[in-house]
Amino acid sequence: MRKKYSPSPIFLRLAEYYINPDAYNYWEGGPLEFKAMVKNFLIEHINASIEPYVKSLPFLNINFPKYGNWLKYEIEFEENIKAFLNERKIVKVFLWNKEKFEGSIIPLSGEEIKIRYKDLANLFPNGGFEILLGACFNRRRILTTFAHEVAHTYFYDIHKDPPRCLISKEILTIRIWYQEFEGMAFDLGRELLLPRKKFIEYVNSKYKEASLKNFLEMCSNLDISKEILSQRLIKDLKLWDACIFWGKVNCRIKDPDNISESLVVEYRSKRKSDYFRNLSLKKEFKNINSELTANILKHARTAPSYKIEEYPISILIKGKKKYQTLECFLQIMCGKPFNGERRFIALLRPVIVKR
Repeated sequence: MRKKYSPSPIFLRLAEYYINPDAYNYWEGGPLEFKAMVKNFLIEHINASIEPYVKSLPFLNINFPKYGNWLKYEIEFEENIKAFLNERKIVKVFLWNKEKFEGSIIPLSGEEIKIRYKDLANLFPNGGFEILLGACFNRRRILTTFAHEVAHTYFYDIHKDPPRCLISKEILTIRIWYQEFEGMAFDLGRELLLPRKKFIEYVNSKYKEASLKNFLEMCSNLDISKEILSQRLIKDLKLWDACIFWGKVNCRIKDPDNISESLVVEYRSKRKSDYFRNLSLKKEFKNINSELTANILKHARTAPSYKIEEYPISILIKGKKKYQTLECFLQIMCGKPFNGERRFIALLRPVIVKR
């Protein structure tokens, strides 16, 4: 008897390829649990495959060229990264100086490789991939795009010539394509940039405490994007029990009720860990009576630039049955005023009661 609800075609095909052709027929849970199982299996598979090659963080690092008059630049990699890319059948990676182009992965047949790159024909006789990365972005964004494109190779049967995508685009809706297919590639890309075993060791060695200072220091030392680091710490590995968000405040608007124009939050951490699991930052930033919103607006208008300050605040939220109060610290830092606006970055962490 067939089950009432079928899983996403993306995760069904990945399970058939990586786990078992009849994986879902033997599955006793629902589609959401099946999706989580397939994703966790693939994450474990990736981390096991890259562990021999990981020497430093971030793993998929790039030796960026100096500025020059070039249109297409071939990227050279360190030997450990090169060995991993060869295993994933990635033949060449180029920076392409084309406006508004972000990145793409192109499957190549063995014959195409023989014509384009004669010296690599013996290394990739059954095809491989070429990756193009837009050069018009900053280093951190290019690294994120590179990891994302490498993650796409896990959606291909790399033993075919040329590599064949496991999921047919024709069977997918636009929503599934972007939310699940592309979303999964970003999730796997974070595993490639900051492999969990090495990253957990790195955080536990120096940055166990959730603080804005530690967060910004890690961003600088690893030269990784704030979004990637935030998701790795909070969403993926739950190493920090915190919320991180940033945006800008329009200091020219004095009306306290006009939140929508005075406060713009560009990013907020998803899937908060234990203490903040019931907190909706989106609702807080629309509430004129929110202590969190009031503190951000007040600080952005009065605080000195580039100085981290901490305030104790209480946030009243509605749980499943009743209201509860979250006692926490708000750590915030603002940049210099520019055209009447100030950018800010903030972190919420719970108050630790010492007994």
